[in-house]
Parts: sequence; structure tokens; C-alpha cells
Amino acid sequence: MAISFKLFLDERTAKGNGQYSLKLRVTYNRKHKVVPLNVILQKEDWNSTTQKVKPSHPNAKLINIKVNQTLNEIQEKALKYETLEKVYTVDDLSCTNNPNTLTTFNAFAENEIASLMNAGRVGNANAYRDASNKLIRFASNKPIRFENIDYKFLEQFTQSMLSDNIKVNTVAIYMREIRALYNKAIKADIVEQKYYPFSKYKIKTEKTISRALTAKEMKAIVKLGLEPNTPIWHSRNYFLLSFYLIGTNFSDLFKLTCSSHVDGRVIFNRSKTHKVYSIKLNSSAAGILSIYKTSLASHYLLPVLSIGDNPDIAKKKVKQAIKTTNEYLSKIAEQCKIEKEVTTYYARYSWANIAKSLGYSKDIISEALGHSYGLAVTGIYLDNYGNEIIDAANEKVIAAVIK
Repeated sequence: MAISFKLFLDERTAKGNGQYSLKLRVTYNRKHKVVPLNVILQKEDWNSTTQKVKPSHPNAKLINIKVNQTLNEIQEKALKYETLEKVYTVDDLSCTNNPNTLTTFNAFAENEIASLMNAGRVGNANAYRDASNKLIRFASNKPIRFENIDYKFLEQFTQSMLSDNIKVNTVAIYMREIRALYNKAIKADIVEQKYYPFSKYKIKTEKTISRALTAKEMKAIVKLGLEPNTPIWHSRNYFLLSFYLIGTNFSDLFKLTCSSHVDGRVIFNRSKTHKVYSIKLNSSAAGILSIYKTSLASHYLLPVLSIGDNPDIAKKKVKQAIKTTNEYLSKIAEQCKIEKEVTTYYARYSWANIAKSLGYSKDIISEALGHSYGLAVTGIYLDNYGNEIIDAANEKVIAAVIK
């Protein structure tokens, strides 16, 4: 009996953002077997008639080639069984062993990166790319099966990075991305849960030097005399605005638009966690934003990004703006006689440090910063109070550095 194939999007379960898994149904002797292909697609990127990924997908050519490789592998296996006159089942055919198919870590990571880029999530895509490239280079650029990424493999990979003088916390960043990819592969039925290596392997971190300023040091930065409309003056404005908005990440800060300003509050989704933030726009923050309000038609609240910037260009602009700001923050620290390597990160940590010095609990501070840890019960109480507690805390923190 002839073998038949059918490629289809599994619409029973959406993966998020309207995406579905592409799967292969193999039929032989009236028995069916569904083979996951580790491909996640939007409906509009799949042509069910031609059984091909449409050119609209950025990785269409690669995916179509690799899917064809899987089909060819199954057909070759059937031909081999028939040549040897061996009895075989549809299960025998569907157990593919070709390390070049999308069942490898290499191909899975590549497809995830392409999907993120296509969705405009450049930061997440770059994080996956950096981590996966590190792992693939460690494996001598050979295909890596998920089942082979075990405790021993991860320990050897970790020691390899440490011997290259990569810091412990940087290693932890790479390992979190690899863990995230492994978790996605399990959900996509690429690898079984029993092979999950992170139950035994624990990601290690080390305590870093405090990146926080005191209220006195923040006051010095606020009061420092700088010539208006100079690069160093703008850099201080960005730093203080981040601080006044409870340490808002600079990437999110530069992406704020006019629509983010609603009823005296700044409302936005944080890029890293996708959590919605709603921060009261106090007079100090409003004063800085008014400097950059050129016209009602202006799209962004700060003059870093432009309408029409694609995600990749926007990412580069933000990265450069942060780099420039850090260079001037170093000069500002020097002028204020602050013996710390002040960077944009200091705005967030300094807010938390000053809030703590004012007597606010860890749970209030965590809620303000949008952290998921802290007491769950406290989180419920804060939700009931709305934003009032956080607004009051922010006012006191700001008052501690401007008065």
C-alpha cells in the first residue's frame, strides 16, 4: 500500500499571537502518525493547497527545504524496508533520525529567532541568537539533538565559558535563554519532558557590586549646573526621567509615544516582561517631557526614534542612545565626585535603594518595579488599592532627591 503525506497547521491549540504548529500526517496501511516539525506559523504564511510556506515568511525557503528533507527521509526509509522485504509500520517510518531536520536544537533555535524577528521582537531574537550561537560553537558547529543536551553537557558548556573568562552572571543569561528554548521545544512536542536537563542542572549567579546611588548622590546629579541643549544635559534629562518614572528601562523610555500619556499617567508595556505599567506623571517628569514636546504631531515623547523605523533600526538607535548616555553619565559622576561607574541601570536600582531607605517594604518596592516576587498576599492588597500606594511611594522618593 502506498504511503501518503499531508502537511497541516494544527489549529487545535494556538501557540500565541495567532501562531500554530506545522505538522506532518503520515498514512500507511490505513494507520496514521502525526510528526511534529517544530515550525510555528501564522495562518497567512501557510499555503494549504501547495503545501508550502509562503514567501511572506522571512524563513520560508529554509523551512520548505527542511520539511522536504523530512519527507525524503521517510520515503527513503520505506524504500529500504521494501528492498529488504521487511515488514514495517507507520511508527517505523515516522521515527526520523536525520540530525539536519528541525528536531535539532540548531534548527529549532533558528526558527524561533526568525519568528521573533518577524513579530518585531528584535531584542528577544538577539538574546536567543547570542545564546544559541554560543552553544552551537561549543558543539563544534554540529547539529545538536535536544536529547543530548543533558546535565553533563551543560556543565561542560558552563566550564568552557568560565574558562574563557565569561562572568558567572553572563553565563547565567546565556543559560536562561537556552532553558527557555528547551521549554518551548517540549511544548512543541519536539523532545519529551523526561529529557529536560534543567531539573538537575541549576543556573548559578553571583552577587554583583551595588549599582545604586544614595539620595545625596542623586541630589548632586539633579543640582549639577549643565549648559542647556548640550549632549550631556540631554543625557542627564533621560537619566532623571527614568528615575522619576520608577526606574523605567531606557529601551522602554525611548519607545514611549504620545498615546502612552493618558490622563496624567504614563502607560506602556515593558518590552522585557510585557507587563503593563501605569505610572503617575509627576511634575518633575512632566517638566522634562515638556522640553521635548515639539508639536502635537510628534509620535515619540523623546527625540531618539522616528516614525517609520523598522524594529532593527529602532533597536540600533536605542542601543546607540544608551551608549551615548552612559558616556555622559560617567562624566556627570566625575563632576559630582561620585566614585561609581554610573550607567543607565543606576536609575532603577537607585529608586529601589532610596525607597528602601525611606522605610518601604521589599514587597512595595517589588510591586513598584514590576517584579513577580514578593508576597502574593501583598500583591492582592496592592491590586485592591489600585495605583495609590505606588504613586505615593514614588512622590516621596522623588521628593528625597529634589528638595
